[in-house]
Amino acid sequence: MRWLAGFLAVFPLFAQFPVLRFERLITGVRAPVQLTHAGDGSGRLFVVEQPGVIRIWQNGALSPTPFLDIQARVRFGGEMGLLGLAFPPDFVRKRYFYINYVNRQTETIVARVRLTSDASVADSATEQVLLRVRQPFENHNGGQIAFHPKDGFLYIGMGDGGSANDPQKNSQNPATLLGKMVRMDTEGGDTPQAEIWSSGWRNPWRFSFDRETGDLYAGDVGQNRWEEIDVEPNGTPKGRNYGWSLMEGNACQDDRNCDTRTDLTRPVFVYGRSEGCSVTGGFVYRGTRYPDLRGVYLFGDYCNGNVWGYRDGRTVRFTATGQAISAFGEDEQGELYLVDLGGSISRIAAEAAPFQLRAVTNAASFAVGLSPGGIGTIFTTSLPGVTATIAAERYPLPTSLGGVSVRINGSAVPLYAVTPTQINFFTPYALPSVQAEVSIVANGASGPAAVIALNAVQPALFSGDGEFAAATQEGSIVSLYATGLGDVTNRPANGAAAPTSPLAMTREPIAVAIGGRSAEVLFSGLAPGFAGLYQINARVPAGVSGEPPVVVTARGIDSPPLKIRLR
Repeated sequence: MRWLAGFLAVFPLFAQFPVLRFERLITGVRAPVQLTHAGDGSGRLFVVEQPGVIRIWQNGALSPTPFLDIQARVRFGGEMGLLGLAFPPDFVRKRYFYINYVNRQTETIVARVRLTSDASVADSATEQVLLRVRQPFENHNGGQIAFHPKDGFLYIGMGDGGSANDPQKNSQNPATLLGKMVRMDTEGGDTPQAEIWSSGWRNPWRFSFDRETGDLYAGDVGQNRWEEIDVEPNGTPKGRNYGWSLMEGNACQDDRNCDTRTDLTRPVFVYGRSEGCSVTGGFVYRGTRYPDLRGVYLFGDYCNGNVWGYRDGRTVRFTATGQAISAFGEDEQGELYLVDLGGSISRIAAEAAPFQLRAVTNAASFAVGLSPGGIGTIFTTSLPGVTATIAAERYPLPTSLGGVSVRINGSAVPLYAVTPTQINFFTPYALPSVQAEVSIVANGASGPAAVIALNAVQPALFSGDGEFAAATQEGSIVSLYATGLGDVTNRPANGAAAPTSPLAMTREPIAVAIGGRSAEVLFSGLAPGFAGLYQINARVPAGVSGEPPVVVTARGIDSPPLKIRLR
């Protein structure tokens, strides 16, 4: 295993993610779907119950008197019900608020409701309907409403009308509000008009605005393949198209050529059915209790209770909650909550992780990402209980070294070596996703799992000094060692040494350029006797001398260039 020393290197550190705790705060509520505040300094939390009731939690208890009860108007069942609540700026003076619900006629209603003389009780008789949209089916009603912290408009998330695969093609139809993000200037006049802000939504069940930046974050529920998170920076002009049903997540659906379109906005994160089935958007944490959580957008999955965090283009998965996550909530101080449709609400707390998983990379190039059958490197802060380098001594590679194990999508993977701040591991051949969830257990301690791009190929050459890949004679054959070249024939077991006969050959055609000239490839496959290490034998083109660059290409993707030294 001596060749591993060449890529045991220092890697720059990224922002930290904490470990989350979920502390039960409120119980005894019926099908809660939202928790919010009024921005009035009262410290009250308002809990929206899907059957048509809003309740107040204050001073450690639920008020026995509902804030609002419109059960007689609400069609409750499945995805229908009282779904959204928003308080306008200067609520204390205005003494009214807004609700979003599905009525008995299967219409989405957005309405303004005023308070009674008691600020803890609303007068349902004052309801003023501002928007009425007929729903053709019983699902995909959206439901979230929220005021933008910068422009002061009310935004309304509208689903595509329901059924499956948007049969009426509403999301791409500018003549309907279905499948749109809708905006209304409710505070600018008595008869506000609805305008389409963006299109291509399937069911943006929960969205929010970063209270500090004004950026919009939304979880758009997928059909049967991909759940997605979309981000719209504050200041983006109206008219964005988020793709449904031309595409689902990043995958083309109605438009098979969607990959080439520049008018569609791609999600910042997707996950497949192996990781959940219905995304629930959350909030960017802007509280003060947990500095390591600041700026992290939390979101989850309704079906399995997973919770993820997204910040600066990086996503981690926290410990699964086991709850049916219908929403996240935010109080006036920016602290966050988790809403369980089963009838409870938990306060989200955070504490420093025992270690940080800083980056997951290709072991040769240190480019972020992994390739099945390749060698990966994880960079961490100090791993508990690891004080020296521990290397595997034989094949097949073990799945634990020095009390440290690595899991990809929940399964332990073979390890080459572990140091106090770095792990080298084998990436399994068969990973059924476009991304991999990578987690570490170090002598009983664990931290958040990183979600990493998974590439069919990610070619990179190994180098002992970071500059030269090999040395040989002019006009002779050079042997190059690489990772990330994809699947092979005669594939060995994960972590097992490659066979010597018959050889394990790459399934993808491999091209080599030396000094800018095409080199004849004599062999490309797994290096016999090693695990995960690819070998390429190529003839140096005539007329190439000195220290020419060498590049390996697989599936049209080039490796970062290195040099070879010709004598």
